[in-house]
Amino acid sequence: MADNNSTLLYDNELNSIYHYDENLSSLIFFTIVYVLVLISGLVGNFIVLFVILKNNDLKHFTNYFFANLSAADVFVLLFCIPTAIHDIWAKDQWYMGKFFCLSNQYIESCATSVSSLTITAISFERFIAICEPFKVGIYFI
Repeated sequence: MADNNSTLLYDNELNSIYHYDENLSSLIFFTIVYVLVLISGLVGNFIVLFVILKNNDLKHFTNYFFANLSAADVFVLLFCIPTAIHDIWAKDQWYMGKFFCLSNQYIESCATSVSSLTITAISFERFIAICEPFKVGIYFI
């Protein structure tokens, strides 16, 4: 009987170690993916902002929509990705301070709303430009 109990204990220890290794490797994998998304997103959006703001030929209301979308995406990246990384590592704890706890949800919601509404405005502008090209100046200038 004691031999059977020790075998069960040994199997449980192996399962918990395997589960811990699997969990740790998935945490590291998702952290790397999040960091890569953060870096590539920031670089890409800052390039878009830099090109639109520095090139005088691109200063047009359509491109301002894209600049607004890039700025909103920068806020989404800066506020959503770090909290996502925090959430996968610190399961039921919050280590990022009281102010960030109180303001983070509001900023995330505003940034994603601005991003979605900018895409809606771009779609509406493209619809007007295709269906009624002579009235684009009336609606957007």
